[in-house]
Amino acid sequence: MARQIPLSLFKHSSSRNIACFTRKRVSLRNLKKTTKATIAPTTTDSTNPLLLTQKDWPLWFQFIRREASFAKIWDYVDPDKTEDEIKENTEPNIPSIAAAPAAPATAPAAPAAPAAAPAATPSSTGTATPGSSSQQGQQTQQSLETQRMLFELYKLQQQDYIKREEKLHTFAALLYTTIGTNFSGYLKNLTTPYLILRQLKKVAKPS
Repeated sequence: MARQIPLSLFKHSSSRNIACFTRKRVSLRNLKKTTKATIAPTTTDSTNPLLLTQKDWPLWFQFIRREASFAKIWDYVDPDKTEDEIKENTEPNIPSIAAAPAAPATAPAAPAAPAAAPAATPSSTGTATPGSSSQQGQQTQQSLETQRMLFELYKLQQQDYIKREEKLHTFAALLYTTIGTNFSGYLKNLTTPYLILRQLKKVAKPS
């Protein structure tokens, strides 16, 4: 005869699993909110100015410029600058690992007179002297230290690049959520906030 499992035990186990899952879900949701808040100070709500007609341009543009200035990205989106003047968020290059410096080459010994054979020296036999080995070790240590400093600098630059890229994406989302349908059709195939603002300046700013 099959063993019957008490219904109360099943309910208790299910409730515990559901409660555990709910706590995890709430924790993840809170984490996402926290992460978004640290990326950029921009927020989208019903109090943000909207660009629906050309009359809205002065107030809307003042709001957009203030948000970009708070996020320290205005120099990357300023529509009054030309494409040659605007800053670009460029990803830094990984520093290359240079080879250890080689020992300096020694000049061949001058030929001696035919009657006498030249005495064997460390330079002629290819054996490095203690002084040259010490110098080569110092050069190698200096090279490794330089590489370490360059890599630390690269990590800082990479962090700045990622943070700025996240702010630019958040700012672009803010632009699209505050632009009305009268102007959104002019923004097709525009992929950067700078190009979006340049186009809006042409079609939405009163002449």
